[in-house]
Order: sequence, then C-alpha cells, then structure tokens
Amino acid sequence: MATVRQADLSGADAPVVAALLARYLRETEAEKRDHGLPGASPDPLPARYQAEIDDPASALAGSDVLLATDQGRAVGIAVIGGNEIKRLFVSDAARGQGIGARLLAAAIAAIPGEARLTVWCWRDAALRLYQRAGFQQQPSWDERAELVCLSRRG
Repeated sequence: MATVRQADLSGADAPVVAALLARYLRETEAEKRDHGLPGASPDPLPARYQAEIDDPASALAGSDVLLATDQGRAVGIAVIGGNEIKRLFVSDAARGQGIGARLLAAAIAAIPGEARLTVWCWRDAALRLYQRAGFQQQPSWDERAELVCLSRRG
C-alpha cells in the first residue's frame, strides 16, 4: 500500500524528487509538442524546468513537496505552492492504484481554504480525478488556452 509524506529535500529525498520531476517535466513537454504547442521540447528542457531537477530544494523553496512511496519505491509527487497544487504526478507503473487520489487528498488537506490547480485539457484521467475530488472548472487565470483552471472550496 502506497504512503504519502512530506519530502525532505535537504536529505535523501532530493534525488528521488528530482527523478520524478524529470519524468513529469519531460512527459509534459513531449505532450505539449505532440499537441502542437510552440517551443515545447522534452530535451533539452527549458531552463526553469531544468532548475527544478538540478536543485529541487532551491527551486521549490517555499513550497511543500509530497512524496508517494510504494514498497520503498518513490512512485509519485505533488508540489503545493500557496493554495495551488502543482506537478501532481504518478509514475506509469504505479498508475491505476489510487496513488494519485492519495496524493491529491493529502495536498487538499495541506491547503486551508480554496485549493487551485491547472491541468492540460488533453489529460482526461487527471481531469476526472480532480472532478471526483470536487474541483470545478473556473474562468482561466492562465494565458495558455490549453490549460483548464480548477478550484475546490475547503
């Protein structure tokens, strides 16, 4: 059974968080390229994304990072910045086991009041997960038309 806990970016969790972020960011950039978004590239990653991989403690300073593990293996991550959930990701091998729902529930519990997030419009499974958790689509607060903006009252 997977567990979710606060990641220690100053210790042993830093390299596993970096590896999960790398997979998430490369997968996202590949999807953006496949959907025709200009400038998207999984390799090399944009500098701002590479910084998260190279030094997650510095790049994510001020954010809470949740780490999901299953039988000692890191399988998922969620980053919480203020009242926004970012970078919710579960590795391919661990999908379909409820780990994303556990990460999302832990992230919601860590945010007092309204929780917000954005998701690419083509990520149907993620959209369904967020809607099942009570998130509702909102007018966009992001200039990228392909992003769906969602919020959930606490």
